[in-house]
Amino acid sequence: MVMVPWEKLYEPQYTDLVSILVQRLRPRAQPIDGSGGDGGRDIVEYTDDNELIIYELKSFTGRLTPSRRRKVGDSLLNAARHQPEAWDLIVPIRPTASETAWFEGLRADFPFVRQFCGMDWLNSHLAQHDDLVRAAIQNDDGYFLERINDMRAEKDLMLDGVPGLRDRYEALMRRGDELSPYYRFDVSRTSEGVMTTVRLKDEHIVPEEPIQLRFAIAEDTPDGPAVTDQLKRALRFGQDLVIKGENLAEFAITAPADLGLSENAKPNLLTMTPNRVGIDPPTEALLVVENTAGLPLASISLHFKERAQGITGFTAYGADPADVLRVQLRVDPQVGEMDVRINPPAGLMTPAMALPGLRVMARARAGTTLRLDTVIRDQHTPLRSVLAQDAQTDNFRAWVEVIADLEELQRRTGTSFPLPADLTENDATAIHDCLRLMRGENISIGQGPVRVGPVAGAKATEAFLEAEPPFSFAAVRDVTLVLSTWNVPLGPCADYLVATSVLNREEAAEKAAAGEPFTVELQVEGDGHVWRVRQDPQSTPPDGAPEAT
Repeated sequence: MVMVPWEKLYEPQYTDLVSILVQRLRPRAQPIDGSGGDGGRDIVEYTDDNELIIYELKSFTGRLTPSRRRKVGDSLLNAARHQPEAWDLIVPIRPTASETAWFEGLRADFPFVRQFCGMDWLNSHLAQHDDLVRAAIQNDDGYFLERINDMRAEKDLMLDGVPGLRDRYEALMRRGDELSPYYRFDVSRTSEGVMTTVRLKDEHIVPEEPIQLRFAIAEDTPDGPAVTDQLKRALRFGQDLVIKGENLAEFAITAPADLGLSENAKPNLLTMTPNRVGIDPPTEALLVVENTAGLPLASISLHFKERAQGITGFTAYGADPADVLRVQLRVDPQVGEMDVRINPPAGLMTPAMALPGLRVMARARAGTTLRLDTVIRDQHTPLRSVLAQDAQTDNFRAWVEVIADLEELQRRTGTSFPLPADLTENDATAIHDCLRLMRGENISIGQGPVRVGPVAGAKATEAFLEAEPPFSFAAVRDVTLVLSTWNVPLGPCADYLVATSVLNREEAAEKAAAGEPFTVELQVEGDGHVWRVRQDPQSTPPDGAPEAT
């Protein structure tokens, strides 16, 4: 740990260092600009109960001489005019017994005197904030010798493998945190290269030298006016925005020289992302699609968990429980708007999870109204937006119907699995036909009607050799719907068929008379397929039903 050389600090350095420290320890604390006189208040804090706490900063080192005690007394007298609840003295001195007794004696006239925050108090807290120490001792030789050793270590071969990589990365992040008392720097590796993220360490502390971004939109480009409107909207509501470099007329970043961030070259893309803060607890809402008569067609619950503040309004970010619908709610004192976006259902999402959000979007047709019922700023404010065009295409709505069929089929069969990622039109037809079977309907598959359920009283195979076409018969089989890697068992199905002729009557009759296995080939009415029925005289199928192949 590097100690602060208090005796070497000028008074402005000391004031800046301790002011930032107190603000980190007490987020409500605010320094007072003393250029016009601070009235005995270097730093003030108002508690939750609106009680005033005053922090007095003195850069004295050594001993509290009589003249220094008088200066403290004068500051205390000025602070008393503001009727504080508490008053603390912060000074880099380790007090003697007599100095401690003097300080405690101040309470006789000023009962709000609370704490003497001396050198030990300062050092113990600054030990947790190396970046503040660096800012205070930029010219300290011992500090930089330590950092030079760190830099030499970075140039060594990484003989200790991954643990060495991790340790050095953590060391660099600690060093990076010391670059500025105001900013934090996070470095990450992306597919596009190394990305550096700059954040304020404490949002309520205003940097003396802020990082500033200045740019101008090139209005003479084809997209210039539209980009300007998008920028105004993004700043107004606190929304994301991406600007292409070709639409920038000017670009410059100014920052403290030590950070090395100043830049004048235009980027290929300028991405603006507002700071989102959590909403705790989340705001609940209901999204409703209404027809032209005001009747609800579909609805879904939403929860808003984040918001971003703009210049005059804010944007709240919400989603349904399955994260299929994502809603951006833009609000300012005069205007409320909605932007509803849909995400492709996740690979592990079941049809039952995806359907509520998908149905809302399918019902959102031109002329319908999206209504959002929520509580914003303690006011129940329904927001309405009439759609000028369909939210989705006919193909999307057809896709939603397929997912609805799959959800019902899974519910009826008791088989549940995620949405297949590669549903085809043939799959959609098969799902719909199977669902009709489960409802007790008949469907045609090119060979005649098919119906779910056992078939009783089927003829023995020999009967096919004696019957004169055309004649009807039934074949029973278990049917399984295969979707991607998932199997959905539907149970036994009966194919009701009409045979128009027996193609191998004589050959089959000879084998039957000799007691040999035989196959009867039947021409089936419909698409011309041959239906094969095989019978082994040595075995009897259950209930006398023929085996269909």
